[in-house]
Amino acid sequence: MSDANFLGLIGNEGPAALDDPALIRVGHVVCDQIDKGFPKASMYRIEVDALVIAGPFTEYQATLVVTAAIGAYCPRFTKYLPDI
Repeated sequence: MSDANFLGLIGNEGPAALDDPALIRVGHVVCDQIDKGFPKASMYRIEVDALVIAGPFTEYQATLVVTAAIGAYCPRFTKYLPDI
């Protein structure tokens, strides 16, 4: 998928403090971090928590961004997405 697809998945739900290029960078970093992390099954939650702690993401926004990043940039990890 493309950056446009990633941004489309987020829509207007991302943090207002971040512009599109910054959100795209975050999406790529999420996949890079998941790619490096073990065990994979817990990396989703770790990435969501990391975005909330780093700010300016709410829990909802972080969940949305991590899910969109996986769907758009690293779909090989979709099997690790929780059932929501």
